[in-house]
Amino acid sequence: MKKLAAIAILALGVGVVYAQEEQSELKVSINPASKQHSLYYLGESEQSVKIKIYNPAGKLIHSEKFAAVGFKKTYSFTTMSKGIYTAKVTAGNKTMTQSINHGVALRDLAVDVEEMGSSKYKLAVRGITGDPVAVKVEDSAGKVVYEKVIYTDTDFDQVFDLSKVRSKNVTFTVQSNNKSVTKSI
Repeated sequence: MKKLAAIAILALGVGVVYAQEEQSELKVSINPASKQHSLYYLGESEQSVKIKIYNPAGKLIHSEKFAAVGFKKTYSFTTMSKGIYTAKVTAGNKTMTQSINHGVALRDLAVDVEEMGSSKYKLAVRGITGDPVAVKVEDSAGKVVYEKVIYTDTDFDQVFDLSKVRSKNVTFTVQSNNKSVTKSI
């Protein structure tokens, strides 16, 4: 049971747990020094699992099938060229994909919040790398008034109507790819 709990913690990753958006059960961790990438998955029951890894050109470079409730699989990329690889995992009837960044320099996460008047704010997020983006808005007392994970491959803008928030000061926190930016207004 302790082992399953540890896998569950690894599968959820670092950060906040979001109740409003379904989380992917597939996570990737990277050890840049050894050029190894690990896939983590935790299901609800034992089921057939298929793992396929594609190179940046979309060519299948690895495939395997087994039965499991959860797993941690580590793959060596020492002979692979730099690029964004894709892991596709099918567990039961659910298919998940996750990007694997192998040696590609990532853009910095940039966040800007613009007050538009009438308690409306425009959030601009730049530097998206294809990883999920967690957005959280808190009032001055630290109460979460908005929380969502956004799945996008591109930079985005979003307008928030915070007219129902009693606090005049709000804090926007954006997290993606193990980076976090906080802006207070």
